[in-house]
Amino acid sequence: MFCMKALLVDERTLTFSKGELPIPQNGPDEVLVKVHAAALNHRDLNMPLFYKRMREQDASFPVSTYAVGADGAGIVESIGSNVRSWSIGDPVIWSSLAYCGVCSACLLGQNVACLKGNIMGSTGLNGTVAQYVAVPAKLLIPKPEHLDVKESAALSMGLGTAWRALITRGGLQPGETVLIQGIGGGVALFALQIAVSMGARVIVTSSSDEKLKQAMALGAAAGINYQSEDVVERVIDLTNGNGVDLVVDGGGSKTMPIAIQSVRDLGRVVNYGFVTGRTFTLDTYHLMIRQVSLVGTAMHTYSELVSAVRFFSNAKLRPVISKVFSLEDSLQGVEHLESGSHFGKIAIHMD
Repeated sequence: MFCMKALLVDERTLTFSKGELPIPQNGPDEVLVKVHAAALNHRDLNMPLFYKRMREQDASFPVSTYAVGADGAGIVESIGSNVRSWSIGDPVIWSSLAYCGVCSACLLGQNVACLKGNIMGSTGLNGTVAQYVAVPAKLLIPKPEHLDVKESAALSMGLGTAWRALITRGGLQPGETVLIQGIGGGVALFALQIAVSMGARVIVTSSSDEKLKQAMALGAAAGINYQSEDVVERVIDLTNGNGVDLVVDGGGSKTMPIAIQSVRDLGRVVNYGFVTGRTFTLDTYHLMIRQVSLVGTAMHTYSELVSAVRFFSNAKLRPVISKVFSLEDSLQGVEHLESGSHFGKIAIHMD
């Protein structure tokens, strides 16, 4: 059996390590991709902790060691017997959410909520920080021609999540004002790029003046340092007392109260994460009387990612890459992600 190098996580010890796994064999509806580059997401840090909580609730919950990562780009190496739309040698990226296609959510076109879905880089489905990955052919997307392989590898999860939060769930329109909290991570930066490109006015927050400066260079109209400024006061001032039309929030417990106070009457707040915690106190009267829409979102459908990649390509946008590490140095990439100092995506190249 031939083996490949990969970045692994051991769910028993919650530790990352470099190691080897058998090269996967693609099934009849899959392709085998030789991965040229991959990218890390904050989710890669959260998944082992999620499985730990599941095992604390149910001792029989399965544990494993698997390759991390959901995003990547590469070349089709072999194709399954049922695959007709792809050929050996095609440069591809992919949606990382494997879905069944037959459950009630999938039949409604919402495969993001598939009842039997699984995400690359988790128990039962190896990830992309590896030399090879088997991908269902229905998840593949042509690699954008204007991007190199490392930039292309950075797209999938962050770009799709930002698109769903802004467009599908948030309903952002040209000319509106949007507040993006916690600029610097992949989703927030993709949201900034999309919103600016479609003609929205964007306000961002961060604890880093340097990150705010970088965000404004990408088109943000204003930046607020939440450690030295009152975010709500600044937002109200920047919007002539009205508040923003839309807030996109990935912080959770510490940032959602700020989001609700910063949005205008009849405005929308979309949450896609909980970096600062999962719970907060909600004044439902405040929500009701101002008729604020509070919406949750996670990841993206396949069609949303296709639309987002097309938009990115048509606008000739490029993802922001914080640092690139080799597979050999991928543990340093994990440390860089854990530090929270990155501005943009963390890419891993396989050469």
